[in-house]
Amino acid sequence: MGSGTLRRGISFVEVLFVAVAVGLVAALLLPIVAQGRTQARKSTCIQNMQQIGTGIMLYAQDHDDVLPVTTEKKPKRGFGVHWSQAVQPYLRSSLMFICPQDSAPLDTYGLAPSERLAVPRISYINNYAAIPAHDFYPVPRNILSDPGMLIVIGERRAKTPSGLLFLGWKGTSGFVPGQPCRNLELGADYRRVTFDEAVKMLPKVNSDKDLLITRLNWTAHEKKSNYVFADGHAQTLPLAATLKPTRFLWGERFYARSEDGSECDMGEQKDVPAHPDAH
Repeated sequence: MGSGTLRRGISFVEVLFVAVAVGLVAALLLPIVAQGRTQARKSTCIQNMQQIGTGIMLYAQDHDDVLPVTTEKKPKRGFGVHWSQAVQPYLRSSLMFICPQDSAPLDTYGLAPSERLAVPRISYINNYAAIPAHDFYPVPRNILSDPGMLIVIGERRAKTPSGLLFLGWKGTSGFVPGQPCRNLELGADYRRVTFDEAVKMLPKVNSDKDLLITRLNWTAHEKKSNYVFADGHAQTLPLAATLKPTRFLWGERFYARSEDGSECDMGEQKDVPAHPDAH
């Protein structure tokens, strides 16, 4: 050893100091990293929905300019192909139907297990007013006065606070009854859902036919959720912003028209009290 060189080992105190410093830095960075992951998942989710919106527009162009129905009309058996399966060929992957922040995407319904593989799981839900049930006629786009103000797809709720599991192939609605029959008049025979009504009803839901808007996960991203509109664009909004009387985004009216002999005509539409005060 040279006379001008001092060598010594690293003390325990120094090691402890370094360990504490590294721990503090990690503790500061972890929330930032976690927040970054959450933001990335949110971004992917709305990008997926934007692509789904484009897929729906392409589907309509190839099908006489009508929107799809929830499940295929008049299949050989069962309810037939789900709307997501009809739109899937216009997308890159069936994984686009799953939001990265959704920990419990639901099964879709298909004519057979082999067809369910086209879109096996889904995080999104259709608005019955625009993409109706199998016993309604499909909705032509030319009857929509403002497609940019009409929600066609939202984010799906897997189950209610009480544990009731919703079914992945069913839609939602901003009206009561949720699927009014043809020729009924808005305000006289059916009405719009209110924000207070939706929030108050959610803890009380004991059937998947109770107030259909509760099938919507309106807090999928903190206090907001993503929506696809009939012009193909996607937007993140709080539920209240979709239910404003002056800017009601679930349809100027219920556009879909029921077929003869539909469940709607058989009286299954009157599951919810007629007035919000009943809640």
